[in-house]
Amino acid sequence: MKKVLITGGTRGLGKEIAKIFAKNGYELYLNYVSNDDEAFKTKDSLVNEYHSKVNLLKGDISKKEVVDNFKIDGLDVLVCNAGIDNVCEITDKTYESFKRVIEVNLIANFLLTQKFGLEMEKIGHGTIIYISSDNIIDKNDYVTLEYDVAKYGLLMLAKDYAKYFKKVKIHTIAPGWMDTSMNDIPDEVKCEFSFVSTSEVAKLVLKQVDLMDSGNVEVIR
Repeated sequence: MKKVLITGGTRGLGKEIAKIFAKNGYELYLNYVSNDDEAFKTKDSLVNEYHSKVNLLKGDISKKEVVDNFKIDGLDVLVCNAGIDNVCEITDKTYESFKRVIEVNLIANFLLTQKFGLEMEKIGHGTIIYISSDNIIDKNDYVTLEYDVAKYGLLMLAKDYAKYFKKVKIHTIAPGWMDTSMNDIPDEVKCEFSFVSTSEVAKLVLKQVDLMDSGNVEVIR
C-alpha cells in the first residue's frame, strides 16, 4: 500500500486531498497542529467511508524537532499543503506575524523536504507536491506581504530541489482563492471573488502524482 503524508490534512483543502488519496487506496498520514476533535472526526470519516488506514501526526511542522520525530518508512508522496496568512495593512505588519507566516509556509516545507525528500531519493522514487498560490503569478497584494514572500520562496525551494533530485518528482500547484476556513471572508464580500473548488485542486494533486516525468518543477495554475 502506497503512503502519503498531507500537512494540514484534517480540514479544508488538506481534507479534500486526503479523501481523494483514500479513494485511491493510499495509507494516509495526516498532520495537524492542535484541533484534536476535527482531526479525529476526519479520521473516522475516512475510515468509515473508504476503509482507509489513517495515521494522525500532531505537531507544529515549523519546528525541527517535530518533523524529526515523524517516522514513516517508505513514504511515496509528500503533499505540503499547510499554510497560514495574515491579511492586514502593511503598517500593521509586525516582526512576529511576518516571521510566523514564513515559518509555517516556507521553513516547514524545507524541513519536510530535507527529511522525506532525501529519503525518497535514496529509495529511488517519490513525489512532492507544494501547494502554492496564484499570488506568485499575478494576484499578489501588499495586504498579503508575508504570504506572498513565503509562496515565492516555496517556488524557488521547489526549483532548487528539482535540480538536485534525480528520482523524486516535484510539482508546485498555484490555485486561486478557495472557500476554506483560512479565507474567512464575510458572505457579503464573497460575491466579489471567484473561488476555486477544493475538490478540483485535490484531483489535480493526484494527477501530478501519476505523471511519469521526474525531477521537474511544474507550476500549475
